[in-house]
Amino acid sequence: MLVNYQVTKISNVANMLPFLLKGQAFEWWKLQNKNLVDWTSFKKELIQKFPPPLEQANEDLIRQQRKQGVDEPILDYYYAMMHLCDKYDVNMSSKDKANKLIDGLKMTLYEQVIEENIRMILTPAELLTRLQQMEYAQIAIDTRRNQLQYDGSINDMVAPMPFHSSRRQNNNNASSYSKFLFVTTDI
Repeated sequence: MLVNYQVTKISNVANMLPFLLKGQAFEWWKLQNKNLVDWTSFKKELIQKFPPPLEQANEDLIRQQRKQGVDEPILDYYYAMMHLCDKYDVNMSSKDKANKLIDGLKMTLYEQVIEENIRMILTPAELLTRLQQMEYAQIAIDTRRNQLQYDGSINDMVAPMPFHSSRRQNNNNASSYSKFLFVTTDI
């Protein structure tokens, strides 16, 4: 009974193929039409003779190799990855999508995910929320670090004025100070 069902299924597909195939694929099918045995072997042979377009293979490769850029916001990376995952496999599970997101994170976020064991988060949306919190915290830390470095470099630039007790030393210093001003204004 199952064999008859498969043959019926193949015959239904065979009736539709002239509308689906074009060019060389259609010519090949006309020769194979008499040899249709089962759908699996027919599909395998069809794919071997006429592989999927390079674009689809490239999209899969891009999805597998897609990494978050160093300066790329998590939101941009998230939506790009969700688009690639949906385009590649509309039935991809939430857990697989979340793992794809994690695997491509920039190192600063990836380290935090590993340290905090965030792989347990089930949905990509929950993961996005947590990653945004991490990203905002990292931005705040980096901003503070840059402010401290900037403040330190300004303090290094400002030289304290020497203090001298005698009037004679003050006069000498005044002339050397004016020379210093003259030299620095030329720069």
